[in-house]
Amino acid sequence: RPPRPAEQSELNSLMAEAYSQAQPFVDQLGRVMAEWIPARFSTVVPLFAETSPQRAVHVNWDDQVELLGYDIPPVVSELDQPLMINFYWHSLTDKTFEQRLFLQLLDSKGEPINQWEGDAFREDMYRWRPDGLLTSRHALWIGPETPADPYLIRMGFFNDATNERLPIVALNGRAPSQPLDQVTLGLFYVSPDKTDPRLPEKSLDVNFADTIRLNGVTLRDQISTDLLPVTLHWQVLHPTEKPLTVFLQLLNDAGEVVTSWDSQPFNGLYPTNLWSPAELVTDTFLLPLPQGGLAAGQYRLVTGFYDFETGQRLPLVDGGDFATIDTFEVVP
Repeated sequence: RPPRPAEQSELNSLMAEAYSQAQPFVDQLGRVMAEWIPARFSTVVPLFAETSPQRAVHVNWDDQVELLGYDIPPVVSELDQPLMINFYWHSLTDKTFEQRLFLQLLDSKGEPINQWEGDAFREDMYRWRPDGLLTSRHALWIGPETPADPYLIRMGFFNDATNERLPIVALNGRAPSQPLDQVTLGLFYVSPDKTDPRLPEKSLDVNFADTIRLNGVTLRDQISTDLLPVTLHWQVLHPTEKPLTVFLQLLNDAGEVVTSWDSQPFNGLYPTNLWSPAELVTDTFLLPLPQGGLAAGQYRLVTGFYDFETGQRLPLVDGGDFATIDTFEVVP
């Protein structure tokens, strides 16, 4: 597999050290034909021995091929740079795979900002084996005008002759509740100044059922419009079996709900059952405020998760089923 950023950095350091110790190899006429370079292989071994993807997902396309996971280096991308996507495939058949792969970069509203289509791994078909593992790498460009936001990747397969899409028959071990022929993966972030947007302004440590940790929140200092942007910063501990809905509520000093907003992350484009262990997920919600503004008083901003079908909330490890993320006062 391709080196990951930390591995590549160590490889670069090792190669710089090795080149400093290079010994020339000369022919009978004294011409330098090559250089002997000492090398240590401890860093290289994981590239061959540790093939687990950083983000795990199991998507079965028509019992022909299964996506086991993927890497997105770097997760925080700069403008006018290529985004690399590494896929880890599991072959489910010994037949030649003729379907074409399509990739789309999506903004948080689901609008494509770039796309690619082509052979997923036809040039590597000689490496296919039943129950084998195959990696492929694809590049998409982040243009110089791309807004600094989180982005997703949508993918699927289609028949080039008929344009029919290949159906998904299983997603993370379950048959889809409705017909599917594409899946949305995530996340990567665009940063124009090399800062990491996954890091919150206000740190928190809230554990929801040993499944999702709320690492913090980012809020605007002033409430001056009819919408309050609230950015939540999560860390995935374990994937959820079902997609969970996020709720955001503003409570007054009597504990009454003044306003609220419920939504699956990224407007349902990246549900929690597709999140990967250890992944950092950052999403911004626009909480509507009452017409005419908030009355004077004390307020609490709370959040949590629940199952839309049952209404059951995801409990906190320390008790309760919601977390207070901020308190503030509105003065007359």
